[in-house]
Amino acid sequence: MATARHLAIAAELLRNAGVPSDRLPYTPEFEELYDRFCTAAGREVDRHTMWLTFVDARKRGLVGGLRRRRHTPKD
Repeated sequence: MATARHLAIAAELLRNAGVPSDRLPYTPEFEELYDRFCTAAGREVDRHTMWLTFVDARKRGLVGGLRRRRHTPKD
């Protein structure tokens, strides 16, 4: 389980990532966020733990709402 501090760090990083979280794994952006997360946390964590913290922050609604296009029916 992630600490409140780690959740806050993850939420802030995800809000400012500019990339949807579902597109992060196995990308250079993920590695950059990983480095920034470890720096902000003050210690190194494994990538899996960081990813679970990101997912937890999103599920708790700490990241912000999802922006989805509204369905517009065609005539």
